[in-house]
Amino acid sequence: MKNKIKHLIAAGAILLLAACQKDSSSADGDIRTDYIGTWKCVQNSKITGASEFTVSISKDTSNASRINIANFYKLGSNSKVYATVSTVAANTFDIPVQSVLSNYISGSGTEVNSTKLTFSYTADDGNEVDSLTAVCTKL
Repeated sequence: MKNKIKHLIAAGAILLLAACQKDSSSADGDIRTDYIGTWKCVQNSKITGASEFTVSISKDTSNASRINIANFYKLGSNSKVYATVSTVAANTFDIPVQSVLSNYISGSGTEVNSTKLTFSYTADDGNEVDSLTAVCTKL
């Protein structure tokens, strides 16, 4: 009986781990493919309130685990932050601390599904730290 329970627990653990893996539905097998495109973002800032704008996400050609996000924090289409897509925690990405137009941006995000991303991040301009969330819908 103990062996059956051990086998059931092991099988359950394997199924749980398999369920947590990113489903690569793209033909090229690149986990970043779902993120690529133009997204409408609704951003909520503790300092300035709600705003709406678009961002463009592209693959980083020099790093196979990164995406580039143009117009993040509504800093303009020529300004980009990068995010590292996790290969361990399914559907998540990390925005490490980086300086963009005198703002230190950092945070994280989640792919809810192939047409919806959520972000939680901070922006520090040296005077005050803004805490933000955003929901982005693929256009």
